[in-house]
Formats: sequence, structure tokens, C-alpha cells
Amino acid sequence: MTEINQVFYGIFAFFALGLGLNSYIGFKNQITYLKTEVYWSVSVYLFMFSCLSWAIAPVAGFYFLTFANTSLVASMMTLVFLIKSFNHPIAKTQLLIALILLMIFGWVFECLRSQGDYLNRIFLVVATLMIVCVFQIFELRGLIKVNKSLNLRIVCVLFVLEFIIMLLRAYVAASAPETFSENIYQDIGNPFYFRMAFSCINLLVFVFIGNFFYEKVWHQAHQKLDVKEEQILSVLTSLTSAKDTETGQHIQRTQKYVMSLAAKLIEMAVYSDQLTSTKVELISKAAPLHDIGKVGIPDYILSKPAKLDVDEWEIMKTHALIGERVLSAAEVALDGHEEDVISIAIKIAGGHHEKWDGSGYPRGLVGNEIPLEARIMAVADIYDALVCERVYKKKWSHEQAVQEIVRHKNSYFDPWVVEAFVAEQLAFKNIALTFND
Repeated sequence: MTEINQVFYGIFAFFALGLGLNSYIGFKNQITYLKTEVYWSVSVYLFMFSCLSWAIAPVAGFYFLTFANTSLVASMMTLVFLIKSFNHPIAKTQLLIALILLMIFGWVFECLRSQGDYLNRIFLVVATLMIVCVFQIFELRGLIKVNKSLNLRIVCVLFVLEFIIMLLRAYVAASAPETFSENIYQDIGNPFYFRMAFSCINLLVFVFIGNFFYEKVWHQAHQKLDVKEEQILSVLTSLTSAKDTETGQHIQRTQKYVMSLAAKLIEMAVYSDQLTSTKVELISKAAPLHDIGKVGIPDYILSKPAKLDVDEWEIMKTHALIGERVLSAAEVALDGHEEDVISIAIKIAGGHHEKWDGSGYPRGLVGNEIPLEARIMAVADIYDALVCERVYKKKWSHEQAVQEIVRHKNSYFDPWVVEAFVAEQLAFKNIALTFND
């Protein structure tokens, strides 16, 4: 039985070492969480030292049992400080008091061990761990009120299970002391199972707390990326507005048109595999960048108060590919944030002048080859161009614009997007009136 105990504790120590190394590798660059994460690492290593002490005690000397149990209590006390540190800084006096109590526990345990009083030794360990469990649960409940993480809820359940196991161990020790051996390595039945179950649950606690840390780090990384994305979007949108001066509130209107169309398509259950509420929000944020490529078009072409000639029109058409290149550079700066605003803006900038029948530019894409985001933008953009006055044209009425777009259904525009437009035409009219130049 001694060998079995040693093997079990050796395995627990090995897994605890793995968790400790993982904590160092995973969080060494996350400065924000370093002060709280260190409690977790210390707790894991203390648990590892506890398991190692149990494993070598039969060979190195049974005084290692004192180290094993003291380290276990220290590990669980450190978890209390870890949980508490998320909401409140840990005072040095609190750490000092914990250290003094830990030293007292170790001294009392060693006295009982040297006297061979194994039952009182069991009661001491069980009572101490139960008290620590209560503090763990109390602190964790406070943290869960602030953070609803599933990982924290699981840890709370595990703490309760540890408390129950210690309670059962105390009950068995009091009601059937004969089931315990003076040498814990000879324990069989319930006493052995209690210790193994407690150690297994402790490992799971470390795993789920580790998951919580990774969850926090992931959210922190995404928050930083979102801030960076917003900054880049702001700069790019300002650049677009500064260059395209004649369109007035064109950017704001087209953004709202796009939102209206995309929301209607979701309501119609069309393109449900491509459109979600989150995707609609991203498309809306990307819409203002649809004409950013005009930064590369000469001013004399953009501001010409007449129809462009053939050569000028060919230059104007290059703004779609220029927009793609500008936004692709911004996407690299964001380190390829999956399904972000910039990646959608690239599709819109490069594709909103493509036509359903393949007669558009810059690539002559046909039908569903054109990104859905660009097909939505195409209808929003042409409607605004028709109902607003330009230096080269008078504005059309809302009814004329609707007729023109419907006339080009299945030729210039995606038929489903046109259906959504017809259903939302009143909303389009109101947007145009509200944000009139």
C-alpha cells in the first residue's frame, strides 16, 4: 500500500509541476495579471512540494509529513489570497498573519506526529483545511458576483466538494477510528479514497483557475485590439471625409442604409449563414471606408463639375483597388484580427462597384462571387448617389431612385438585396431626409 500511495502522490506532483510551468510560460508576458497570477503559481508549486513530500516520506523520513501537510495548507491559503487579489490588494499584514498561523500549524502538527497521536493529527489537518475552504468559498462568491465566469463557478463547486470530503473524513475518524492506520501509507478503504479524491479535486481547482486566467488574458488582448482597431478606423474615416468633401453626410447616410438592409436580410432569413447581428455591426462600422481609395485619385477628377471623359473615368475606377491596398496595410497593423472591421472594409472597398451580371469593376465578378458586404453596400451607395445632388448632376426623387434600383435587379444588384431595399424604402427615405446635406 505504501508504494501505491507514493505512486499516486508522485503523479500528482508531476501534474502540479506541469501546471506551474504552464502558468509561467502562459503568463510571463502578461504584466497586467502578474501580481495576481503569482499567487496561483505559488499555490501550484506548494501543492507540488506537498505531494513530493508525501511521496518521499517513507524513504527520506516521516518528518516530511509535516512539510507535506504544511505545504498543502499553505497552498490552499494562497488560493484564498489569489481570489481576494482580483478585487482588493493584499496587505502585508494579512500575509504576515497567514505566515504566523501557518508556522503554528506546522509546529502543532510536528508535535502530534512526534508523539504518534495520529487521530488528533487528522483532526488538526481536517479542521484547518475546512476553515480554509470556508474562506475560499466566501471570497470566491464575492468574485463571482462581479465576474460570471463558468470557470469560477466550477471552482466554487470544487471547493464545496473539498469541504464535504474533509467533513466526511472527520466523521469517519471520529466514528470509526479503527479504519485509520497510524501509518497513513497503510490506509485502505475510505481514508485512502478521501485523500486521493481531495488531491484530484485540488488539481482540478488549479486547472479551472488556470482556464480563468487564460480567459482574462484573452479578453485583455481583444480589448487592446479593439482599441487599436477603433483608433485606426477613426484615422481612416477622417482621411476619407477629408478627401471626399463634396459628399457631405454621404458616409453617415450610407452607414445607416447598410444597417437597414442587413437587418432586413436577417429578418427575411436570407443569407443566414453569412449574416448575424454581430456581422451587421461590423459591416456598419466598415461602411464609412467604402470610398477610401479616393485618397489616390487626383482632386481635379473628384471635383470636376461635369461628366468624366474616358481617361478620367479609368483613373476614377482605380479607387476600388487603391482602397483595398490601403485597408490591407491597416489589417496587417491589426495583426489579422479574425472577422474584424478592416477585413470586411477590404471586401466592401474592392467590391461595391461590382455588378451582379459581371459588368462591374475592378474584377468583373459575377453573382455570389461578389462579397455579400459589397453587394449590400452597392445598393446603399447608388441610392445615396441618386437622391443627392452632385457637382455633375441634379438629385433624383426618392421614387425615381427606387424605380432605377428595381429596374437593375438581377443585372446590377443582388435580387435579394433589392427585395430588402424595397421593403425598407421608407426607412431609406427618412434617413435621407434626416441627414440631408
